[in-house]
Amino acid sequence: MGLQLGSGTQAVVINNWKVARDLLDQRGAIYSSRPPFLAAPMVMPPPGDYHLAMLEYGPKWRKERKTMMDFVKESEIEKRYPIDEAESSQLVYELLTEPARFQEHVTRYFGAILITSVYGIRAKDFSDNSHVNRFFDLMADWAVITSPGCIPPVDIFPFLKYVPEFLTPWRGWKQRVQSVGQKQHALYRELAAGVRERMAHGRSRECFMLDLLRRQEKDGYSDTDLEYMGGVLMEGGAETTTNTFETFLLAMAAYPAILKRAQAEVDGFYGSAQMPTRTNEAELPYLTACLLEIFRWRPGIPSGIPHATTQDDTYEGFFIPANTMVILNVEEIDHDSEEFDNPEEFDPTRFLRHATGSRTSLAQSSDGHARRPVWTFGGGRRVCPGQVMAQRSLLLTMAKVVWCFDIEAVSPDELDTSVNGFHGGMTQGPKPFQARFRVRGEDRKRIIEREWEKADAYLKRFE
Repeated sequence: MGLQLGSGTQAVVINNWKVARDLLDQRGAIYSSRPPFLAAPMVMPPPGDYHLAMLEYGPKWRKERKTMMDFVKESEIEKRYPIDEAESSQLVYELLTEPARFQEHVTRYFGAILITSVYGIRAKDFSDNSHVNRFFDLMADWAVITSPGCIPPVDIFPFLKYVPEFLTPWRGWKQRVQSVGQKQHALYRELAAGVRERMAHGRSRECFMLDLLRRQEKDGYSDTDLEYMGGVLMEGGAETTTNTFETFLLAMAAYPAILKRAQAEVDGFYGSAQMPTRTNEAELPYLTACLLEIFRWRPGIPSGIPHATTQDDTYEGFFIPANTMVILNVEEIDHDSEEFDNPEEFDPTRFLRHATGSRTSLAQSSDGHARRPVWTFGGGRRVCPGQVMAQRSLLLTMAKVVWCFDIEAVSPDELDTSVNGFHGGMTQGPKPFQARFRVRGEDRKRIIEREWEKADAYLKRFE
């Protein structure tokens, strides 16, 4: 779909996986930039080009992307596995002892994994002044100022730059944006400075920011570059995985038969005397199918982050000029009724019948290019670099939770699994809902308590 926005802005909306593959994956050199985001340069310190996810395609983006890839490569993920293991054990202990606060525990958990991995510090609780709580408050503020209608669309209607705020519906928007930026940079600077201080006193634990600081001079990064690289890693992994896992819990509470099948698979592999550990997709195919179905059914970023073209292109007879905004409509692609049977239905078995979840067997095109099972991580050269890390962490936590608990709806009639039950904006996750977590026997309760003691002892090194 092609759109003309205002007098000088063109946009293309991709609603089909074949087009997404052809343009984003196969023509990545053209379709890998970003359109201007008005709020971004106002939030960040001058010159406003510190956020990797919003950088235009070019040398700075390629350099920072390569550095970020060092964080998510296989060997680094393996080194950080004990953190995932310990934090997931803390999560199930929190669900055992304070089940009514499960959404808070899930939020803390995914933030804690990243804050420990990136900064080498522990996020043991979710108190008001904790780093992880402040981070998620900032993410909520960021979601507000990037949501449609919060700031004037000056990229589409440039004249709005010159209209006094009191004559528009956007009164005070500049102050709101700048306030978010000041709080954001203050937190990212504080976290990086903490690593510098511990490094100077020989007390810093191994973490990504420590690696960046050791090679800062060699890599040629400024202090602000490093501060935002750490912050962007937090942004890219914490909120989306939190929303995905809460969606999983909602689905398990809403569909007891699916939960029972997942529990049977996990029990069959691990038994009843050992909490799941070191999960992988081959060992747990049904639970993996549940995860893929979550990504398809309620994608974390339904409209993706827009791409932009860097030069003119022609696709199937249509002219796409340079500087065109390209929107990947993930929600539509993953709910295409020509590809998926009953796309609004939560059905993990579609990914057991076929690797792509589609009703067809077309896994690749005639030219041999493979098809992505889901598009929630984006596509092309802008695909999320942390996809493998996120999927491993989610699968481990899903396995532990279904092994430990029966998840029940407090009131089944109040569980809204439709799109109306999810909050909107750039990211998507369930609106608050209620669920019960019933431990699956006294033996499993004792194992949860024992694993929590081991996890707490391990995580104390980061305090």
